[in-house]
Amino acid sequence: MSSQLRRSTAPTSQETRHLLVIEDDAANREILVTAFEAEGFTVASAGRGRDALATATRTHPSAVVLDLLLPDLDADTIVDRLRRSAGDFALVLVSASTDLPHAAGRLHADAYFAKPYDLPDVVAAIERLVSGPVATNGTPA
Repeated sequence: MSSQLRRSTAPTSQETRHLLVIEDDAANREILVTAFEAEGFTVASAGRGRDALATATRTHPSAVVLDLLLPDLDADTIVDRLRRSAGDFALVLVSASTDLPHAAGRLHADAYFAKPYDLPDVVAAIERLVSGPVATNGTPA
């Protein structure tokens, strides 16, 4: 289930369609990366919070998909550090945690999805949040 999308201003150019996927399960991470690359996003990914923070400072993502439960850092720490180093970005949480709705509010997430989620719903949410129309082959629509 997704929260209502709350982001009022979003990047609109193709150049800003950078996504950071932070997911410790390698299979889930690969599924997300593949799906978003197919939609024309430039995708970076990390399986640990510390790796994600280092990646974000290089890529400045316009959106972040974050698994709420990671092995090394808690979501609050990751989001706080990302916001300080990577600037403004849309935040989408994914998790099997029963705390997901509360965490989404606490972290000011733009949307959240409980696992197992429908991948097309996650992709559609990110598309709406960054609102950069791009054809599936990566060329401007």
